[in-house]
Amino acid sequence: MKARALLIDMECGPLHETMKGPLGSLFDETQYVMDVSGSGNNFGHGHHMYGPQYRSKFEDGLLRLAEQCDSLQTFIVTHSLGGGTGSGVGTYMLGVLSDLFPEVSRFSTCVFPSEGDDVITSPYNSVLATREIVEHCHCAIPLDNTALQSFIQLEATQLKNQERKFGKYSSSILSHKTAHRTDKGFDDMNCVAGRVLSQLTASSRFNGELNVDMNEICTNLIPFPRMPFLAAAINPYRPLSLSQSGGRGTGSGGGGRERDSSRTAIQRAFRDILSGAGQVSAAHPPTRPGVVTMASAFLGRATALSLDDFLTCVSSAQRDMSFPGW
Repeated sequence: MKARALLIDMECGPLHETMKGPLGSLFDETQYVMDVSGSGNNFGHGHHMYGPQYRSKFEDGLLRLAEQCDSLQTFIVTHSLGGGTGSGVGTYMLGVLSDLFPEVSRFSTCVFPSEGDDVITSPYNSVLATREIVEHCHCAIPLDNTALQSFIQLEATQLKNQERKFGKYSSSILSHKTAHRTDKGFDDMNCVAGRVLSQLTASSRFNGELNVDMNEICTNLIPFPRMPFLAAAINPYRPLSLSQSGGRGTGSGGGGRERDSSRTAIQRAFRDILSGAGQVSAAHPPTRPGVVTMASAFLGRATALSLDDFLTCVSSAQRDMSFPGW
């Protein structure tokens, strides 16, 4: 099995680590485009030098991967904006996609640097890259290092609380997260970003009467082409199982407790997301004025999710939010 992805970095070190790592078998040598010296944390160096220099390799790799698709739907560009390669070459790739596949949706999952970033050029790189994203991207989902770290700490706190309340429920998860920690939390931050992408594409990968494809996300949530940014949020709390919440899951009584537990979980998820607890970008909570559109998705067992409960939460959220009149 091979991943349908093109890995690009103008510094060969990270890609060599990927080749030798546990995911190296998912890619072959035709899916790597790399240089040696890097972009020097300079947007111009990446966008105007390395971009045109490697354009033919970008196009060959994209066309090769696109030919393997039965129904090409979306390109997702995942890049950071603080450095020169992510901001410069990453946004150059959006322009290449716009030229090669003008009718195919282009998503950007861009990671903005934190306030304490030690790269002095990161603010300039981010501003220049943002302009290119507005020009060439149908939908952008900004992530923020500070918000990702806050989300991880919030989720870890919740797991510890559940461990104190329910014994060994989350001990294995906590030990995995805390034992022999040498990555400074970057693995956890990458996992949260991966969860955002996984849930974004879930409705395209699984069957469901209410599911939508990626094109419909752009159609329904992007009011104007130059307003492509969506503030993503995911529920930071892991739902408890029936045995932990006191239910049995069998008979009429267990079914009633399961429905009550599901209703409470849905209400809590809406409350947490609207309050900003689950946001993965340092933006204002959705309850603040300025939100133009909003959508939500739940992943779980269909038997445990009532559409009526879901619609009740949506109606309640509409009362708490201030949308523009238009």
